[in-house]
Order: sequence, then C-alpha cells, then structure tokens
Amino acid sequence: MSKEKVDNLVICSTLNQITNYLIFQRYNPKRAFNITYEKNIRSTMNMAMKNEKWDEYLAKEIMEKNEFDYNVELTSNCSIQKIKEKLKEGILNEIDKDENIYWHITGGQRIITLAISHLLIEEKRENDKIIYIEGNSENLIVNNINGQVDKCDLSYAKDNLRLDQLLRLTGFNTKKLKSTTILKAEGTNQISEENTEYKFYKKLYEILITKRNEKIFIDEENNDIFRNLLLKSNSNKGFEKKEKKQGFLKLVFEKILNNNKELEDLHYDIFKSSEFNNNYPAGYIFEKIVAYRIYDLIKNNCKIVGMETSFKIYLKKIDDNKNQIVDELDIILLTNTGKIINFECKSGGMKGDNAKSHKYTTYRLSGVFGMPILLSPLYFDEFNSDDEIIEKSLQALGAAKSAELEVFALDRIKEGLKRITIIED
Repeated sequence: MSKEKVDNLVICSTLNQITNYLIFQRYNPKRAFNITYEKNIRSTMNMAMKNEKWDEYLAKEIMEKNEFDYNVELTSNCSIQKIKEKLKEGILNEIDKDENIYWHITGGQRIITLAISHLLIEEKRENDKIIYIEGNSENLIVNNINGQVDKCDLSYAKDNLRLDQLLRLTGFNTKKLKSTTILKAEGTNQISEENTEYKFYKKLYEILITKRNEKIFIDEENNDIFRNLLLKSNSNKGFEKKEKKQGFLKLVFEKILNNNKELEDLHYDIFKSSEFNNNYPAGYIFEKIVAYRIYDLIKNNCKIVGMETSFKIYLKKIDDNKNQIVDELDIILLTNTGKIINFECKSGGMKGDNAKSHKYTTYRLSGVFGMPILLSPLYFDEFNSDDEIIEKSLQALGAAKSAELEVFALDRIKEGLKRITIIED
C-alpha cells in the first residue's frame, strides 16, 4: 500500500476502528484530529457506545504519544450548527489556512457528515477532501467539497495486516494454543505443500465429494456413506462415551484407508492425532477437512493475509488483570482490508442463540462488513431433505438462515468463496 502524505487527517470515533487504522496507514498524516463524544455521554446515549475505549485502542496502535492532536468532543444533542462551531474551534483554528485536511467520515453519524459538508463550503476549503470506505465494494471514495467524486478504487489495503492488530483495535487479546493452527500469516503460507496432514485432509475431502455415494460396510447395522458414518459417530445416541466414538470411527477409517491406496500411502496416523482423540472426534475431523479445503482455495490469494483455526479470543478483565475467554473461532480469515470471515463448523445441531452469537462475535471483530458463515456437512442437494440421519445438520441450517448467516454446503465451498468475492473464477 503506497503512502500519500496529507497535512491533517480527521476521523470519527467508531467501533470498527480498523477502518481508521488503515486510513492512517494510507495517508500518514502530520496531525490527527478525532471527532468523538464527551466521556460522560453514556448516561444519555446507547450504553453500548464506548467511544472513549475505541479511541484508546486506536491511539495506542497509531500514535507514538498515545493521544490525538485534538479530540473534538460532542454531546448527544448537538445540532449541525453546534457541531460546525466545535469543528471550527477544535480543528480549523488549530491549523494553518493553507494546509489541507482529509475528513474521514467512515463510522461517523450522518449529522456529523452534514456538518462537515456545510462547514467546508462555508469556509471555501477547496483543497480539503471528504473520504470514506465503501465496505461492500471495498473502495476508498475521495470527494471534493462540492460532493463530486475525485477518485475511486484507491487502495487502502495493508498486506502485512495481522490478526493481533485487529484484536487490539477491538479490545481483545489472543493466545497461540497447541490447538491453534496457523495456515497463513501476513500473506505468507505457513503450511508446506508436502505437509502430510494437509495432503491427507485434502485427499479426504476429495473422497467425500467424488465417492459420495460409495457405501462403507462396517456391520449389518452400519452400511452407509462415509459422511453419514461420521455424523452418526458424532451423536451421543449409542456413542455416549468417548471410547465408543473412537472405536466406531477407527473401523470407519480403517475401511477408508484400505479402500484408498493414495490415502494410505501418505502414512498420516489419524488415530494418534489430536482431532481423533477428542471427545467429539468427528466434529474436529470435519473442521480439519473443511479448513484445509478452504486453505487450498485461498493459499495463493494475496487478498487473504491471515488464516487460523481453533482461534481463541480473550477480553482482559479490569479487576484482576487476567484474560477471560470470550469465544473460540473454528476457522477465521483476515483480508488485507481488515475484513473478518468467521466460519462456524457444525457437524451436529446448532440453536438459534448460537447462530446469533456467532454473528455478534463477527460484528464485534470486524464491524458490519464482517462475514459470519456456517460450514455445513450437508451436500447442497440435501438442504431440503428430510433424511433422519442429517436431522441435526438440517436444524443447524435452519438456525443459521434465521440468523441470516451465509451457509456453505460441503460440496459448494469453492462456489461459496466466489459468492462472497474472496476468490474469482
């Protein structure tokens, strides 16, 4: 991302501070001004408004002295005229008349945007620009004081953006645990093409798709396709104990390995893997299958700068200075424009509250342009099925749709990534 120096940059305090962070990186301003609200504003506004904290997170990331050159503090009932007066006093009076100002309005309220537009026309600030990020198309729009577009499609992406930076900007921390798998960081692949686990799960996905209807005979009661046997072992019905799940799955994978020489020749010992030795092994195996499928599709995509699985996020507790776990994200992608694609893998059921929670977590991390997605073990043509063995997966599908989550079918992951414009044809 090339830097274009400007004299002064004005931003609006927002929950989605990653947009302001990227604009700072884009323009490298000499001075920074922040339009925010008074510290006691929470008594008269939405209790979820935490401007003071949002401003603190951003200042720590971008300012050497951890503070802005000037905070323009508004009250909840400011009129357009009052906002203009505050802007003149707090910004225009602080700078030389011949210096330009870029006014970044992404995240600001409409009344602030109107006040800025009126002010620039009244003061005849011909060299100033009003800029904002159009999140859906990911364009940086630059307008002159008459509202005409001067430039569009300017890059504001940051190719070395990191997940820990985004988390700090939203008030979270993270820990790299043994269960966390880093597949891509700062745009660089962390998994070798010769990685045995990667090759094993890549082949396993191929078997699930190309040999979908090929039944595996375990015994008279269990003669079904591979996917259905995975789902069955994930249920507590008949498999209440971990040992029973593992025993059943061992028989399934022995059959799969014996019938697929290419898979057997990889010599990946799934029976000693962490996913197999979990309380719900089928769920973790499904997560690995789809994670490596996604990785295979985005590994050479320069737009994706981060990918991790089993990613735990924490909120620092003020009282004892300890980290309190907030959520675990099954699969997470980070784009160079600060967008989070948050995948929830469900090989079993999911309630409506879980689906809404998944959506909220994505929103907290990446604002309204974040993407919460359900990865389903269902094939696309099963979305309207009434097959009993996939009943829980159909319930999860219904909960996801009610919460307005995007859903990727097992056999339509590539198409799903195209649909959300992560990959192209």
